[in-house]
Amino acid sequence: MFDEYDRYLSNEWNIDYWYDIGVIQAADMLDEFCDKDWERLLESLPNKQEEWKCRCAETLGEVECSIVFLVLEKLIETSSRNQLMAVIDAIRAQALGGRKMKMTTDLQAVLVILRQGAGKIDNMVLDDLNAVLSNDGA
Repeated sequence: MFDEYDRYLSNEWNIDYWYDIGVIQAADMLDEFCDKDWERLLESLPNKQEEWKCRCAETLGEVECSIVFLVLEKLIETSSRNQLMAVIDAIRAQALGGRKMKMTTDLQAVLVILRQGAGKIDNMVLDDLNAVLSNDGA
């Protein structure tokens, strides 16, 4: 299943198609992953392009699997603002979905960096994540 997911994320999708259909279809593929697929995903991350990593993060928000957090931790290790926002949005979606998250020191540092020069929408996502994690008592 990983090979199919990898090819899917590598396609040249129209942005409207990606956000209307592609993200959902890719997330459905993740729901079918076995342990070996997750392992292959983690191993492949260092060799992937930024766009692929952003798409990966965008598909992780609704997936109910504990390894998702490990993938997000790997994806957050970047200087790409787009990738960081995709990871933050996935973490927010995970927290809103009732999966337990903690506000770690690393996550706080990323939020501070993202606040610098953030636009209105980015600030709304960051505020929402802060509120969700604060309400969890984390």
